[in-house]
Amino acid sequence: MREFYINVNSIEKVKDFCEKANRVECDIELYCGKYVIDAKSIMGIFSLNISKPLKMVVNSDNVDISELFPYIV
Repeated sequence: MREFYINVNSIEKVKDFCEKANRVECDIELYCGKYVIDAKSIMGIFSLNISKPLKMVVNSDNVDISELFPYIV
């Protein structure tokens, strides 16, 4: 399990992040306060406060997440 903070503070960034997250072969979760959503759900991401960095948890140590690096803060 790996944890990062990401910044997806615009509609374009959310759309691009979600497309890239769907290519990753494991579960990815986003945390915003007490809320936890699937990072592969565009509607779920839009239900969060995207004006601030979100905590991202990748539930595997053996997957390539290099496409998500531009969003990590």
